Amino acid sequence: MFLFVQQFEIIKGKAVDYSNFILRKHLPAMTRMGLNVIGGFHVILGSGPRITSAAVTDDFLTLQKAMQGDEFLEATKELHDYVYSYSSAVLKDTGRVDMANYSMALGTWRFNQYFKLVPGTEAEYSDFLKNEYIPMLAKVGIRIQAEWQVIIGNALRLLLEGVTASLVDVA
Repeated sequence: MFLFVQQFEIIKGKAVDYSNFILRKHLPAMTRMGLNVIGGFHVILGSGPRITSAAVTDDFLTLQKAMQGDEFLEATKELHDYVYSYSSAVLKDTGRVDMANYSMALGTWRFNQYFKLVPGTEAEYSDFLKNEYIPMLAKVGIRIQAEWQVIIGNALRLLLEGVTASLVDVA
């Protein structure tokens, strides 16, 4: 599975126009291109642009075809009329977390951690993740639902994606 992430800030005074563009043009265009937009969210704790949009595909070829098409280029160009501090990344699931039921459910909060492993520690990290870290987070109400590796983009190399029903669990 692949994740395409767009992050940005909305230009002051353009929020209504931005919302109209997203609902009437951007989301339908992404769907036509074969990108399954699973959601968007606002960053309230942590660094980075405030708005994140996420789309998934089962394979890289679908994502590649979408991104090299004129419709993608036009939709992204028009998005820039409403946003600044834009960045995007392509991520691939690592296989270390069961993602069979991956989704972005309404009414949930994300606990995302971005990091880079020290070379040579992958096996130790995998053991720690499975046997210690994921169970410990579950005890405090955070379910790890995905782990992604950035393959295109300038973000840190790994994204561990947690989800919870309560903001208190992530604050």
